[in-house]
Amino acid sequence: MGWRLVGRHHNDKDKFGSEKYDILDEKIKVFKDYCRKAGVDVGQYHDAYSTMLKGRALQFYFDYLAEKGLSFEQMVIKCKEFFHTAENQQLYMTEWHGTNMHTVIEENPGKDLQTCLEILISFPVRQMTDVSLYLSLCLRWLNIHGTKGRQIHEMTHALEAQ
Repeated sequence: MGWRLVGRHHNDKDKFGSEKYDILDEKIKVFKDYCRKAGVDVGQYHDAYSTMLKGRALQFYFDYLAEKGLSFEQMVIKCKEFFHTAENQQLYMTEWHGTNMHTVIEENPGKDLQTCLEILISFPVRQMTDVSLYLSLCLRWLNIHGTKGRQIHEMTHALEAQ
């Protein structure tokens, strides 16, 4: 019964729809939080799974997952296999490697430098778990030279050593 409450309180931005930079693991964290608050037992997650989906992902659920007797974990795995492909990851990496302060400034001609830096920093990289890779990409993006660049480089090595 509580899983019905999850669907009512789950807003569209918290649902997984397979759009660009729509990461299933992030949506699952929100889903589990809603379930906990609604009193949904872990064993009932499979019943509530469709409430966290929208668009293509919801259609995939009805076409390939619904009424198949799959566990929550099995449904998540099948969604990841279908939507989080190697091609998508390559697309993300290509965009990340091609994004730096200069490109952000060019794409946002009416914005000041601070706003452009905020845009750059907020570029979707939250799913990166490798800190050294994340920091090296940040260094490339910022395209920093001189003293500040050396300070950040030293900070990067200190974080990698931890």
